[in-house]
Amino acid sequence: MLKKYASNNLLFKSWAGILGTAIFCLLLAAGGNLLAQASLVKADNRNVTTEKSATIPPAVSVPGSETVIEANTGYLGHYFGSSVAPAPTGEKPESKLWWNDNYWWGSMWNPAANQYQIYRFNLASQVWETTGTSIDNRSSTKADALWDGNKLYIASHVFAERGGSTGSANSARLYRYSYNTTTKQYTLDSGFPVLINSSTSETLVIDKDSTGKLWITWMQSGKVMINSSTTDDLHWSTPIRLPVQTTTAKSDDISTIQHFDGNKIGLMWSDQTARKIFFAVHIDGNSMNTWQSVETALADGSNPVADDHINLKMGKDGQGNVYAVTKTSLSDNNLPQIYVLKRDRFGNWIQAVYGYGRDNFTRPILLIDESNNKIHVFVKAKVSNVDGIYTKNSDLDNISFPSGVGTPFIKYSGYNINDPTSTKQTINNAMGLVVLAGDHDKYYYFHNAIAPTAAGPLISSFSPASGVAGTVVTLTGSNFSGATAVKFNGVNAASFTVISGNQIQATVPAGASTGLISVTTPQGSGSSNAAFVVITAPQIAGFSPVSGAAGAQVTVTGSGFTGASAVTFNNVAAGSFTVNSDNQLQAVVPAGATTGKIRVTNPAGTATSASNFTVLNPPVIASFSPASGTSGALITLTGNNFSTVSAVRFNGVLASSFIIDSNTQIRATVPAGATSGPISATNPDGTGSSAGNFTVLIPPQISSFTPASGPSGTLVTISGAGFTGTTAVKFNGLAAVFSVISDNQVQATVPANANSGPISVTNAIGTGTSAANFTVPEPPFVLTVMIQGNGRVQLSPEPDLPGGAYSQATPVIMTAFPDSGYLFSKWSGDLLSFANPETLLVNSNKIITAEFIEEGSGGPAAFEETRSGGSISSAVVATADPLTLVNGDLYLAAISTKAHVQVSTVSGLGLNWIPVREQCGGRLQTGVSVWMARGNPSGSGIVTATLAKTPQTAVITVSRYSGAHSTEPLGTVISANTNGLNGACSDGSDGRNYLLDVATTAPGSVIFGAVAIRNRTHTPGAGYTERSESAVGSGGSMVGLAIVDQTIPTPGVTPLNGSFSSDVDWAVIGIEIKSGGAILSSAISNRSAGVGGSPLPNALNGLNSQPTAVNTGQPGLLPEKLSLSRNYPNPFNMETTIEYALPQAGPVKLAVYNILGQQVRLLVNETQEAGYRRVTWNGRDDAGKEATSGVYFIRLNTGQQQVIGRMIVQK
Repeated sequence: MLKKYASNNLLFKSWAGILGTAIFCLLLAAGGNLLAQASLVKADNRNVTTEKSATIPPAVSVPGSETVIEANTGYLGHYFGSSVAPAPTGEKPESKLWWNDNYWWGSMWNPAANQYQIYRFNLASQVWETTGTSIDNRSSTKADALWDGNKLYIASHVFAERGGSTGSANSARLYRYSYNTTTKQYTLDSGFPVLINSSTSETLVIDKDSTGKLWITWMQSGKVMINSSTTDDLHWSTPIRLPVQTTTAKSDDISTIQHFDGNKIGLMWSDQTARKIFFAVHIDGNSMNTWQSVETALADGSNPVADDHINLKMGKDGQGNVYAVTKTSLSDNNLPQIYVLKRDRFGNWIQAVYGYGRDNFTRPILLIDESNNKIHVFVKAKVSNVDGIYTKNSDLDNISFPSGVGTPFIKYSGYNINDPTSTKQTINNAMGLVVLAGDHDKYYYFHNAIAPTAAGPLISSFSPASGVAGTVVTLTGSNFSGATAVKFNGVNAASFTVISGNQIQATVPAGASTGLISVTTPQGSGSSNAAFVVITAPQIAGFSPVSGAAGAQVTVTGSGFTGASAVTFNNVAAGSFTVNSDNQLQAVVPAGATTGKIRVTNPAGTATSASNFTVLNPPVIASFSPASGTSGALITLTGNNFSTVSAVRFNGVLASSFIIDSNTQIRATVPAGATSGPISATNPDGTGSSAGNFTVLIPPQISSFTPASGPSGTLVTISGAGFTGTTAVKFNGLAAVFSVISDNQVQATVPANANSGPISVTNAIGTGTSAANFTVPEPPFVLTVMIQGNGRVQLSPEPDLPGGAYSQATPVIMTAFPDSGYLFSKWSGDLLSFANPETLLVNSNKIITAEFIEEGSGGPAAFEETRSGGSISSAVVATADPLTLVNGDLYLAAISTKAHVQVSTVSGLGLNWIPVREQCGGRLQTGVSVWMARGNPSGSGIVTATLAKTPQTAVITVSRYSGAHSTEPLGTVISANTNGLNGACSDGSDGRNYLLDVATTAPGSVIFGAVAIRNRTHTPGAGYTERSESAVGSGGSMVGLAIVDQTIPTPGVTPLNGSFSSDVDWAVIGIEIKSGGAILSSAISNRSAGVGGSPLPNALNGLNSQPTAVNTGQPGLLPEKLSLSRNYPNPFNMETTIEYALPQAGPVKLAVYNILGQQVRLLVNETQEAGYRRVTWNGRDDAGKEATSGVYFIRLNTGQQQVIGRMIVQK
């Protein structure tokens, strides 16, 4: 049963016998110990089951109030569940709690709402109560909270042990809230959240400097990353690497940030590569790129004293101190494991050992107690095989800690408690102390608290925010009665008056510097959250540039620029000025300024530069008229400072002559040889140029046009010069509709009834005529229809002249009818289309080919490409890159998730996707699903899978195979997990090998395997090629997917097997892709590119001479039929090999064609004996020019037989 000890308001659970009494007495006697200061520390076995603290699931047994558990300390909080990212109270430098309005508050996960919310701590009941105010609903995130006395900032990031770049859905977000003291509620401000980086990370820490600028830091690939707000909290810069970081740390190192000493930001990071802890300082107001030299906060020769465990705080004593607690990587029981570090304002570091390897400490945090001049450190330690939170403290002036694990602060039998967190703020007697932690195996929050003692002073605000020495500042807050001291950054106020318990008026003392204001009463001290900016008389150290014209921007450096009220140039007020920091301002040289001193004025005085700023008066060209003209035209320039002009130029060419009419007007003559461009004028102070261009008019000159021929309605692009002001374009004298694109280009449409002849362009200066004629086809127009494969084509209307000719331009509807056993594939030649029927405008001689392919054909099944993508905490996953759109090819989409969830739909390519097989892992930690699609694809090429619910991570891989059987592309389908074939989704035992026997049913089939894994690497079995291995996430949330395949020449049973880097929960699906038979051409997407132009001549000698077909060395074996094997490699870049078989001797022609049916390269044209042959194509056409990327066809002809294959060139 429970007993209460009414001594110092401490409540303890009774311990049996002398041991409990002895420990209790020790706690009471511990001077300066946390527990001796406490007014409420309670061990409680309550199971809070209200909405405020979630019900413990029945599966978890929690002792009742009558059960005695030895040495329990702290409070059991609500159940946060398994849906949130592990350790919601982590990570090490981040703070989840803050103090405001006499309450402790926290960012905590509410499993009922499935989101992070703002919670308020009820000290009396020791219960965290949700306010219902939402933060982030992404379960994979962690956050850092900052209360600045006015606004609440929460920086939330997707957690990843090894962070990296990500999309907007997983980028870090900043939430900003306003607080209502009446309702005790926080409200999200308009415009928030905003994205503040595009990364995932292990930690992300936020703080604010004295200028009001927000800063964040995180680590990415061993680099310390920073970002800051710009004009306000809603607008942020582009993240950069810390400029002074000289070495790249390990991928799991971390960084943290803290404002200190009134006007500085300090950034600390661990570097396990250098084995040191580093620190860098930024002066408020400087650019994001300007940092002081790196300091080494902790080093010990070559010993590894760095680890990714750091926590940073500032002191509020006005001395500019910074404190940190860090963990080493030393493994010896007698070597230091935890250090406490202190930096003074001069950059001197001292270190104190907090614990050794034998203490098993990890995840330390620290709190600075300004009321009692103490530093409190909390760590996770394992004692008697139970993880708990332990603490020790020290005087701030002489930091040292007793040996041993310290005093238990949060410890509960049956629970392993880890990841303590608290506040960024300096604590005092009025606040008390709260530490939050969690058991991340059983999913519970825990906390312990030290209640406030006699309330110390609390400064909630002050006004004004800045001022000179002598300024009276009004402090607003509470508990000011009996104040004995007011200090400005550690310097006693010149005087102060206690107006009431809630208000003090204090006078800024001489010698004060920018920093926090503090109030001291007999109950303790309290400091402001924000710094008071002390305005000192300005001093100008220099300026740049030293000369300039009106409108130039001048950067002035020095000090005391805060509060600047005026900047003058030789006593003329600057056009405008901006104070960037106390040390820098930028001012605009005003109109009317003359050479002289620069002066800066603020409420404390005026500073005058030592040297003069020289005001330059170069010419200013405001306008000119006319805007265009020929050589010899007189142009009037209007502007200023023309009296001493010595030269006028037209686009760099000196004017033939010019006349200065006045200081504001010049008349200049356009010189011969001038070109269009700006006009400039030069005087002794410099050169001024016009904002717009003067256009020099010349007669049109036609250098070329394209195309060289075409019927009426053809759009022709004409290139040359002098096209500005074009008034007419004609085709052999017949006017055309035209559009002037630029002075060098005109586009015109061939008019109706135009005849072949030259093109002319006319402007006000003259007419230019092309050297070559544009050819307009004249009727009759012959339409030639060719057939590839078996089928026929019907034309409507039929030709009205003999020989398939039309007497005039005619739209012709073409309908293809395949013979039995064949399918229409596409139109090629002068028409590239897959539509049937299709309409062709016959307005010139045209040759088209209707292509038909055999049903059930498509060639041996062959892998073509794969594309992958991943997602985190999303119910959709899509390929990152598009797939090639190829009609008739087979697409297989494999999807794997952690943990396993079902796939609802797959979409993309404009195809109908159907499920093939789904297989969970043996422990449901992962799973794999395969879907298929086939047809005529369209769209962007991206494939997307929609999941039944949101997993932690998901990955998709889509593979494309050509040559699959047209009606029955899939044969055997089989799946397994660690429980065996078609294994159940539970009770599996992790393994590192898999083997499935796949029975293929057709010759030339491909066995396709999709392998789902978690946080492991994959090695395919013998004979298999791994086409892709992708992974998303990190650690326990990582999901992986491997795709393998193997071609099986003859039907039979073949093992699908492989292994993993270590034991893992896995799932595998094996699929037989059935081959379609002989290789014939297959239709391709109209997204493919081809080689244009006319049929090319035969090959040249030398490098591009005709390739020679060689016998493959199979004597005595004669082919049974004509065949063309798939070229290898395919796709290819430089060179590919083509093999073919001849059943009998005869003339052979082997050529490469583009998708328009035009011959690109003749490879073989000779009589050959029967046998197997091989030839190599170097990717060049018959003229020796490299073929562009795209789809090409190989056509093998011998006698009346023809076989066609397809290949892809990728440059």
